[in-house]
Amino acid sequence: LRQKQQHLQKKRQEDEAVELLPSEARVAVYKCTTNNGLGNCFLSYLTFAQRAEEKEIQNVFFDASALPMYGNVEVLFPRVPGGKNTQDLGRCRMFANGRGVKDLQGGQTLEDVDIGRKLASRYLRLSSDVDKHLRAVAHTLELADALGVHIRRTDKGYEAPSNLALQLASAVEHIRLRTMEISVKRVFLASDDAQFLDERCLELQTIGLTAVTW
Repeated sequence: LRQKQQHLQKKRQEDEAVELLPSEARVAVYKCTTNNGLGNCFLSYLTFAQRAEEKEIQNVFFDASALPMYGNVEVLFPRVPGGKNTQDLGRCRMFANGRGVKDLQGGQTLEDVDIGRKLASRYLRLSSDVDKHLRAVAHTLELADALGVHIRRTDKGYEAPSNLALQLASAVEHIRLRTMEISVKRVFLASDDAQFLDERCLELQTIGLTAVTW
């Protein structure tokens, strides 16, 4: 049964593979070799994609076949084409030198956000199945007109101790102000701290905002 599942997984990846590239096409494939969470892997991948653009390489892929922390999760992403003219771009640090991740680096600048969004829209792709599932969930939860908020706490104590110092009232006030700026009444909440998440949901509801979690 396991072999059959692996075969079906492989076939599904091949079926949804990116369009075949000419043999002379230059390809850059990012392979994460550090024991980072998936989010930090993505940030390093954005730096990798930025470096590829500087070298005028348009075909950039994320290799998720052997992530140190997760193992093989390539089913989540488009298949990486093999046998091509793959370029070695060297090791890459996290995008924006870790700003927005580590307290010592400070927050991301508006320029960081603008560049990062453009890189992510061009190069950060999911497999068609995963993409369809997430879009279906977003439709069901009515997230088209919602503010997304993600607060990391329990596992960010070392990199960003300020996350642990964040008080409930402060978080709710930041959310309230931002929803007013973009004229929405719905908030999608995500956090690794279940108690903090529940308390935030209740507080948001008391000020007339609809809180959604998944």
